[in-house]
Amino acid sequence: MFGKLVPLLAGCFVGAATFAVTALAEKRVALVIGNSAYAKTGKLANPPNDARAIADLLQRAGFDISEARLDLGLAAFKRELSDFEVNSKGADIAAFYFSGHGVQINNQDYLLPVDAELARDVDVQDEAVTLDRVLRATEGARRLRLVIIDACRDNPFVARMKNVVATRALTRGLAPPAVELADTLIAFAARDGTQAIDGAPGANSPFAAAILRRLAEPGLDVQVAFRQVRDDVRSATNGKQGPYTYGSLGGGAIALLPLSQPTAPSLAPSPPSEPRPDETAWGIIKDTTDTAQLRRFIQKFPQSPHQREAEAALAAIEAVPAHKPEQRPSVTVPNLSQPSIEHPHNGHKPNSPPPPKTASRRDIAPTQRPTEGENGKITREIACCVRRALYFHAKNPNDFNMPKGEILRICQTQIKAGAGGMCIALSRGQ
Repeated sequence: MFGKLVPLLAGCFVGAATFAVTALAEKRVALVIGNSAYAKTGKLANPPNDARAIADLLQRAGFDISEARLDLGLAAFKRELSDFEVNSKGADIAAFYFSGHGVQINNQDYLLPVDAELARDVDVQDEAVTLDRVLRATEGARRLRLVIIDACRDNPFVARMKNVVATRALTRGLAPPAVELADTLIAFAARDGTQAIDGAPGANSPFAAAILRRLAEPGLDVQVAFRQVRDDVRSATNGKQGPYTYGSLGGGAIALLPLSQPTAPSLAPSPPSEPRPDETAWGIIKDTTDTAQLRRFIQKFPQSPHQREAEAALAAIEAVPAHKPEQRPSVTVPNLSQPSIEHPHNGHKPNSPPPPKTASRRDIAPTQRPTEGENGKITREIACCVRRALYFHAKNPNDFNMPKGEILRICQTQIKAGAGGMCIALSRGQ
């Protein structure tokens, strides 16, 4: 059972990671507008706060958006839409958010720039931006076109606007879109024909506050998120305001924020890491016989993994007795100028074996004194042997039962006797 469960869990993990990486790799563009300072009506309290907060949320969700656009006149509004339309071409997701005043005339929705006057109903075509124009700007997105309109507030333009065309109806709230568009989700702050509440000054509107809470949940599908937004707003307004969504999306889940935010893997090889200072120092002095250098290493790098090796090498070097040069033997050379008294000629008795040839001074080979180089070599070999053996002893105390003192003695004896192979075998624990 467990053997089957492990591949299943691994598959789930890989699937979640793939979803997160895919979400970050998508091209996402957004335009956020908050209009508050209307020239011909009173100022709205919340659009700047709402727009800034929504722009920040979309930035965290990976959308290409620098900041919210505030208090746009008609010309600036249309220019921002044109740029947004260009950026939306080929994008995976395009999101548009507007907070401000809107008006519905003959079931056509208009978003109002701050310089709109709307003295007459016929002026709306020239002084406002239609919702259809916004939808056209998002058509280039392939996966999701998200349009959020928080403009269903009580509109003072309607009361002061002169109705020139008798058949043209001025209606409270906004109208639902006439055509249902594929892969498009339109969210209104209030159901068609009803008004939205602006909220307390300095805060967010109930609709914007719910969006910020629900769309920020990692992995939550946008359709589910807006259903929860509707419930939150109805609860916050005691049922007076009910957001509504229109549109048609496919069966796949789309979340603004993925379950996790992994860093996209880099294909470039990572640069080699710099060696630690203690590694560099140990590489230089590991074969030294200078006790001062070993002591400095031990003091400077007390936490180094080579600390035990340095201490073992130092102990081995200090345990080697100082080499004393052997004394040359004294050789007595007989005085050849005095003949032997036993024979008048050369001291040789008749019929006796000839005496041994007297050695000259150059025939006597003095004992060779070890040079300083040989002494240093012996010391290094003993230190190396002891260091290896003690290091093996520290790593494998249960498999290497020889006392440390015995290790030192054998290393000294064997290396001085020329049995380096035995010392090496000893250092390997053999």
